[in-house]
Formats: sequence, structure tokens, C-alpha cells
Amino acid sequence: MKPIKQTLKSPVKPLQQLARRDKETTGKLLNPKDPYDPDLITLRFRRSRPLPEQHRGDQFHSVATKHFTLSTSDGNKCFTSSEGETVFLSNIIRNHRGEILLAGQNFSRKCDFYDFPMRSSTLNIFTVTLLQDRTSYWNLNDVTSKNIAIPLGESYVCFPLIHFNK
Repeated sequence: MKPIKQTLKSPVKPLQQLARRDKETTGKLLNPKDPYDPDLITLRFRRSRPLPEQHRGDQFHSVATKHFTLSTSDGNKCFTSSEGETVFLSNIIRNHRGEILLAGQNFSRKCDFYDFPMRSSTLNIFTVTLLQDRTSYWNLNDVTSKNIAIPLGESYVCFPLIHFNK
């Protein structure tokens, strides 16, 4: 809708204006990306930070797939890897081979948030502490769940998003 609204110069005869703009752009008025493509990955907001030599590439602020969106902002940066690690995302990198790498720090300690009426780990709810200083790298395919991390003193309580379906 936004590209259509941006092409209109005035509220007079909008359909004629759209037809003329579409003809001017040879039928490419709308973004050619198919929004229903299940493999579509969108990277947003290019950034620049120093990187180790083995991980050089374009850097981004956020990545969106069919199943989830991750970004380096505080409310959107927690995920669980395929190894069961809880990670805080710090950078998104597309290397020269086109692979998308997630750079971040994982937590050293993970324990149940509650034990009654059942262990919270049954629902993948954990308390995590001791964020490591060392940056590690994961492939985008290694993300098994996106989490919400709620601060609790010097630790965080991580809840998986229930709509995440990979």
C-alpha cells in the first residue's frame, strides 16, 4: 500500500495516476518480491562494526523470515539455538557466500524458573545468568525458538514465543 500511496501526486483521479506510474516503471510499480515466498529472508538497516577476518561481510540490524524476526534491539534479540543455548543477538552478518550468521553472546548458566506444579524447563522456560563476554556465531538455520527475555535482578527469565513454528 505504501508504494501505491507514494506514487500519487494529488487526490484527483488516483486510478489514472497509478496507471501512468505503472506504465512509466514498465509494470514494476510494486516490489517484485513475492510476500508469500516461504524462503524469503529480509535483512534491514545496514550497519558497520569491526568483525574478525573469518566473519567479514555485510552487517544488518534485523532479519525477518517466514517464522520470526530477530534484531539487535533489546526487546527482539533473544533466541535459542539448536544446541539449546540461550543467546543475546549483537550482530547479523551476510558473508561472501550469502550465508546469514548471527553473532551474539550465550549464557553460561541456565536453570528452571519454577518447580511447582511442574518444572518450567518442560515448557522451555528458564532463568539464565552469566552472559559470556566472548562473541560466538550461529547460522540462521540454527535458531530453534525466539524468546522473550524479562530482566529479573541480575538474571533474565526467558519465555519462548508460542507462535514460533519452524
